[in-house]
Amino acid sequence: MENGNGNRVKIQRIWTRFPNLECGLFAALLEIERVRQHLGIKLGELKWKFMSTAQLDDPEASANQEENWEETARRKGIIYFNVGGGGKNGWDQHGRPENRSLCEICSLDLVRGAYDFLDHRPWLRDIFLRVRQNDIDGTSITSAANNLRQLMSGLTITRLDEPEAVLEFLKLGFLGVFNRCKAGVDAETAFGLEAMLIGVAEDCPGQWEWFKTLAEEAIAANEKDETDAREAVAKAERMKKTATVRHLGLFRPLRVIELRTDSTRADKVARWKCYDIIIVWRSNGHCQIFTSTPFQYGGDGKASVVAKWRVDLGEAAKQLRILEANFANPRQRLAKADWTASGYCYYESGGACPWYLAEFLVFLANGTQSSRNVPPTRIRHDKLFSEVVAILPACRLIRKQVNPDDSEGEWEHVETLRLDPAAIKSSRNQRRPDHRSGGHRRN
Repeated sequence: MENGNGNRVKIQRIWTRFPNLECGLFAALLEIERVRQHLGIKLGELKWKFMSTAQLDDPEASANQEENWEETARRKGIIYFNVGGGGKNGWDQHGRPENRSLCEICSLDLVRGAYDFLDHRPWLRDIFLRVRQNDIDGTSITSAANNLRQLMSGLTITRLDEPEAVLEFLKLGFLGVFNRCKAGVDAETAFGLEAMLIGVAEDCPGQWEWFKTLAEEAIAANEKDETDAREAVAKAERMKKTATVRHLGLFRPLRVIELRTDSTRADKVARWKCYDIIIVWRSNGHCQIFTSTPFQYGGDGKASVVAKWRVDLGEAAKQLRILEANFANPRQRLAKADWTASGYCYYESGGACPWYLAEFLVFLANGTQSSRNVPPTRIRHDKLFSEVVAILPACRLIRKQVNPDDSEGEWEHVETLRLDPAAIKSSRNQRRPDHRSGGHRRN
């Protein structure tokens, strides 16, 4: 890494988020001497710092301060990785121009820009591509049971206050995958627990017992978590916390469900029950809105997929950001900006409105496990549910073509018939007397 004067500085500290697959793969790559040399990292001196992904201060309001901090960070050998605050100094894709609409790059792509760790390592290519697609497109890394992604989810439940342990587990898991792939095992198999245990035993025998113990802990946590998720979905259906919404551009109606659970698998279980928009309330007051990927099948009687669809939650983000500003105490005004955009929007007072739209536009969150410092929403449960349901027909659609040979195109926004948000607002106001919305529509 270079400082502001063009001199090379050793990287001594990596600031990152609560560990995910990208972090784990990066940590495992740093066990390879040539990778460390090219990136300017001395392993014995390297320290990790785990921080929230929420950028709650307006970056434009503190631009000069941020610029000074970036120069200070470079001099101290600090670099950001996949945390959302990297600026010009980090291996961090968040907020970069090529990622502002549909997610196209991951943080490891930026590391490859500094040094192509795939060069002369053919065994690593499929491992990297599976992790990359999981980050960008949400695809599974493997169908193998108790795979590394699933084990990570379980440890996120039991070790939420121990990010160092989770990162060490992920690093060991990837080293086990490396070992198996070098031995000729395909990545589809190598990511499974059985194969990883063999690889860890050969590469890191002193840590094998610890790795196996945490894997068993993660499996047990996942089993309980899935039971909790199924119970939450069943309860929501019994209480009729559901809705059906027709979008003029989509080939079938959208199904919406509202859940109250701390289960990390609630959205997955709801998707298995064919829900498309999943609103999940957590016991700490946070709320997340997940979406599914409806598959469109051909009309020739064959069960072949011709397209995948997604709902761009930009309009929903705008509506909830406006409501959040109006319900804040004291009441706030949103600063001039595109309120449908990914990332955070900010108040005129400088703080962040606590609704984050992911860069792939299909996940909207008021706080997550990696951003627990975000204030809970002030919007009531019933109000939020009704507003999301009402705005869905105005949301844009994203489509990916699936070809007859099963190859897929890129995700693209499609121009379809959809209701105007202004018309929806007018219709909503006609249906609902002013006193029920509280007269808060200032923004």
